[in-house]
Amino acid sequence: MAEFLVKMADERGRVLQQVESGFSAKEVRERFIQQGFLVFSVKDKGLLASRLLGPRKKIKTDEFIIFNQQFVTLIKAGLPILMSLDLLRKRQRNPFFRTLLEDVRERVKSGQLLSEAFEAQGKGQGAISKVYTTTLLAGERAGNIEEVLSRYVAYQRITSSFRKKVIASLWYPAILVLALVVMLSFLMTYVVPKFSELYAQFNQELPTITQILLAVGTTAQGYFYIVVPSIIAVILLAMA
Repeated sequence: MAEFLVKMADERGRVLQQVESGFSAKEVRERFIQQGFLVFSVKDKGLLASRLLGPRKKIKTDEFIIFNQQFVTLIKAGLPILMSLDLLRKRQRNPFFRTLLEDVRERVKSGQLLSEAFEAQGKGQGAISKVYTTTLLAGERAGNIEEVLSRYVAYQRITSSFRKKVIASLWYPAILVLALVVMLSFLMTYVVPKFSELYAQFNQELPTITQILLAVGTTAQGYFYIVVPSIIAVILLAMA
């Protein structure tokens, strides 16, 4: 069961605030309304803690795929969902993922559906996608969660493989663009100014195109250590 922070008022108008356990915010709200309280808000303590701790953590795609593949295998072998979750939780090396699975197991043990237990993790941590929880819900309603999860794993494998291939294919053009940027920066900030000094020694007027390049190069000299790292950072972010 999850813990919720409830803010409410009693029949005398006194504002109260307390922590209450429950299966969902809706269930906790209805419970206090039936007791005669005016409920202002019901907030998940896990959600509040995650906001205070900082950025949301995420589970790697490959880790999640492996977990679901093992989960499907255990269910097909006839193991109960609770026992399967317990076994996979103990074998999980990622501390964050292991904590998440512990919470899922406790929620399922308390009577929640598997889809609801994982959906609670999505709301609290931002770690579980809506696609996954919807897939679980469809499997529960159809009574064939193994087949639905198998299709989900196959879909995620194809998506992950395609993404890796796209990233791998972008490395070569990214390196070419980076090399071109470095070469042009070197030419405009070092080579062109040297030519201008050479023309000045012979009292010759620079060609118009050279004057334009020289102006650009002179301007770029002041921002060289900002522009180049920025371009490199943009390329790396695009590849991530």
